[in-house]
Amino acid sequence: MSTTETVDLIESVNELTGTVIGKVEEIDSRVEVKEKQVDEFISNARAEYPLAPNVISDTKHFNAMCKEVDLGTPVDIFDSHTYPWSISSAVAAASGTVTKLGVHDLAAYDLTPNGDLLKAIGHKNSHGQLYYGSDFKTLLFDVEITQAMSDGRAYIIVLANCDRFTGWTRGEFITQSSCFVKVLEHTGDIQFHPSENMAATINAGTAINESWQYLHATRSGWGGCHQPRFNGVGKMKVALCLPYIGTGNHGGKFIWADSVGHKYTHTAPSVLNELSVD
Repeated sequence: MSTTETVDLIESVNELTGTVIGKVEEIDSRVEVKEKQVDEFISNARAEYPLAPNVISDTKHFNAMCKEVDLGTPVDIFDSHTYPWSISSAVAAASGTVTKLGVHDLAAYDLTPNGDLLKAIGHKNSHGQLYYGSDFKTLLFDVEITQAMSDGRAYIIVLANCDRFTGWTRGEFITQSSCFVKVLEHTGDIQFHPSENMAATINAGTAINESWQYLHATRSGWGGCHQPRFNGVGKMKVALCLPYIGTGNHGGKFIWADSVGHKYTHTAPSVLNELSVD
């Protein structure tokens, strides 16, 4: 092969290589566009999924918490509840309060609606009324566990439901849990799990938050009892509102529904729970 032929061959190869690279880049670009379209489709589809009723009741107004006192009044955590809520613990020494707040009380407790909570709370209307159309309540927990049991256990459980599925940790379908939280104070090893056992575990974290956070998690099937809890020795002040547990997976989009029979205008424990009191 002559020098000229060699040069021509190299040029042809380089030209072909450039064409191939261009085609690959074009294909990559098309794939990237399609991936974005698929992701967008999935995101939009999740917003269109039907929303199942809340498995737990009394999650909008917390009518059975801090029942006999005015909003903004701290109540001893061990005396703060009536049915369907209950409090159990395994601690050697602990104390705490629960304070129920309306939407217009939040600012006075460093809980001004911001961050993710703006997804749920009403806007300011044309007459200057804040949080237009919102009437849900928030629970502010201020808990300190100072000594664990001799076996190392240290927890306070805020139980709201212990209905049984076909068996503990069973079900070949997806379930989800979600809520809004804001951590105001934290020292020690204590943690707050707004959802645990029945549905996917949610950990409020330990970082002091300037803004409200919306937390969402999924698991397969149902576990055991619904057991929101404070774990570990330490002190924690944290706010919670609009907890939800149900079937499906809305992919972290804001969701909330009430228990069976109340849609989103809940004013009492679900009818089914009321019938089972006796």
